[in-house]
Amino acid sequence: MELLLNPTEFASYRDIGKKLDTAKINECIKLAQSVDLFDVMGDFYFDLLENKTNEDYENLFSGSTFIIDGKNFIQEGIKSLLADYTYARFIYKINTNITPFGATTKLSDNSEPIDRNLLKDLTKQTMIDADVKFRIIDKYLKANSTTFPRYRSGNNPNITTYSQRFTVVKK
Repeated sequence: MELLLNPTEFASYRDIGKKLDTAKINECIKLAQSVDLFDVMGDFYFDLLENKTNEDYENLFSGSTFIIDGKNFIQEGIKSLLADYTYARFIYKINTNITPFGATTKLSDNSEPIDRNLLKDLTKQTMIDADVKFRIIDKYLKANSTTFPRYRSGNNPNITTYSQRFTVVKK
């Protein structure tokens, strides 16, 4: 599978430390791309794979400004969205090693494992942020339907965004 994002690009979107574990990052990118990105893009996901180097898709991948009804919008791009999906998976992956004796948590004299609930909260917030980012990308794709006709015709009514709904509870 050809990845739409590489570990260096991922690190430019997210602060993940100086030493890149490219094997773990690539695994997270692959899952985020084939599961999470496919979930929101539907069949248009395959257009993304086919047009990774197409100049018409460069603004979609990298982000851009666009105008709808005289109003300016900024979309951050598919790579930024994919970096968020990857980060949500990476948060769990980076602290765990799979060994012949089972899964282990990285420990050292100068560190302590982070609470699992905090990791879940970070992941959930990352996915909420990604959903907001995706809504603007969706607006960009709809505004440029002549360039991206497959997106317009096949996916918009059925975008799933993880089947999650979030409600703010006020006291």
